[in-house]
Amino acid sequence: MLPKYSNIDYNGDMKNEEQNHENQSFMREKVVRRGTFKKRVFWLLRILFGAALFGLTACLVFVWAKPCLEERIHPEPETTAEPIILPWEEETSAESVLPTEASGEIGEPEGSAAPEGTTASEPGETEGTGEVQTEESESAEGSGTETLSFEERVQGILDAQDFTLDDYKRLNGFLVTVIGQANHGIVMLTAEEDEGEKGNEGTEKRQIPGALFLMTESEGLILMDYSLAEECKTFAVRLYNGATGRGVLKAADRMTGIAVLSVSREFLDQAQILEMDTLPLGSSYTASLGQAVVLVGNPYGPVYSAAFGRLVYLASAKAGIDNERRMLYVDIPAAVGGGFLVNLDGEILGLTTENTREGTEAGYRNLLAVTDLKPTIERLANGKEASYLGVTGVTVTREQTEAYGTPQGLYLTDVVVGSPAYNSGIQSGDVLVALNDVPVSFMKDVQSFLGIVEPGQEVEVLLFRQGKDEYVEQIYTVVIGAR
Repeated sequence: MLPKYSNIDYNGDMKNEEQNHENQSFMREKVVRRGTFKKRVFWLLRILFGAALFGLTACLVFVWAKPCLEERIHPEPETTAEPIILPWEEETSAESVLPTEASGEIGEPEGSAAPEGTTASEPGETEGTGEVQTEESESAEGSGTETLSFEERVQGILDAQDFTLDDYKRLNGFLVTVIGQANHGIVMLTAEEDEGEKGNEGTEKRQIPGALFLMTESEGLILMDYSLAEECKTFAVRLYNGATGRGVLKAADRMTGIAVLSVSREFLDQAQILEMDTLPLGSSYTASLGQAVVLVGNPYGPVYSAAFGRLVYLASAKAGIDNERRMLYVDIPAAVGGGFLVNLDGEILGLTTENTREGTEAGYRNLLAVTDLKPTIERLANGKEASYLGVTGVTVTREQTEAYGTPQGLYLTDVVVGSPAYNSGIQSGDVLVALNDVPVSFMKDVQSFLGIVEPGQEVEVLLFRQGKDEYVEQIYTVVIGAR
């Protein structure tokens, strides 16, 4: 049944709604004024700073965690850089032809030596003349026929040859080819200015020759005379074909004056330099008197100048500081420059340094034999400094031990002032017997030992020092230095 309209109280309903509205205060609207411009900017900067801080933190965590994750997910096989190893030669029987007046021993060497300018007679040769005893010569002597002298035999061979102009041209062309090929391995080095030298206007940069002697998978190695540009670490490199790059010093030995530079293999590949363009290190032990050689580098001043000559003298090993050295003499007049002595096979036999230039006689040129330098070159090629003890000595012979009671070993003729040996108390006149229990009798033993120890390493030195009545054993600890 529908309600009657007359029973509805409209006013009462309105009052009830107003009361409910007053009780529900949360439904009321409130007008809020917008913030100022500065507050909005500050709020925006705070958000940006927070985002940047979060991003930086995430990057640092990622950088720190990435190597660990990669190593766990994709472990790489362990690899080590292959060390550079140069072949070392042992002395051969050809060494017997070298003069023995500087044999490095106290007193006369054991046995008799052949006079200077002659060689020991081989089996089947007559003593004194070097003539081969053949059946024909024996029959000639038996029949009373006069035997030809050495000079007459050589002259007969020359008279039998019929040289023509074409023969001379072929010989000259061959020598030109040898020099041209050797120059492929010569590079022009220009020492880059140090910070202290910049700003000196008018200073001419010196151009220095170097020899590219070895190429590895990652670099090319250049041998140079470091005495021409000491204290320089980087060099501008110009190859024979005109390509230019940059070389970085790997290590230097100021005692011998040599250094090894490194150039990128990528640069050499781009310049189309091949292994055949290098000047490999040869063997000085195979050198012989009268051998034809070429001197490349800058023998007459400019880089890529060259000279041709012959070996005229092979000096036997002479004791130097911590080593033994052989010298090669060639009949190439001394001039303002130097370089690298190369045989006809394109191999380096010797090189010049500041010390060799000072000792050169007029009309001749002397060079350091490269074989004696190979241990040092190998260390420099691996970026290691040459080890330094600072002694010079000669071998004590058995006769001296029997006559004077001197212990057998290496008699120290000099100890360099300020060297590791000198600072440890070792003196001239001591007899060096062992280094870390390794027996020592020759300077070559010291040289070989220093090739396997590192600068900064402590070494136990066993020696004998002359006392009031006898030699007394002494033990010193020496910290090996770098030179």
